[in-house]
Amino acid sequence: IEEKKEHFEKTEQSRKRRKREEEDLVKKEAEEQRNTDEAWEKNRNKRVQNWREFSSAKKKGKSLTGKSLKRQKIELRAPKTRAEERTENAPKTEGFKPLGINEDYKKYWK
Repeated sequence: IEEKKEHFEKTEQSRKRRKREEEDLVKKEAEEQRNTDEAWEKNRNKRVQNWREFSSAKKKGKSLTGKSLKRQKIELRAPKTRAEERTENAPKTEGFKPLGINEDYKKYWK
């Protein structure tokens, strides 16, 4: 009975400790969230002002650097292909079959 009582007390202490740690963790997370929210609100006016400057410059047709924002037609194309130049001592490709193609079965096919 004494062992059960000691075991119960130990488990109860560890349960209380774990509960305290969880509460501390929740408090810390709430504090961090509150600090983040406060920082967000402090910078709100600056963000709004920057957006207004950007959108008004966009409507006027100028970038924030002062250059105009004319639409330019840009096309992306792949480079043109050209035949590879072979040296005289390169292996000849006439009658050459790529690897992996085996047609030996045709010899015995009737």
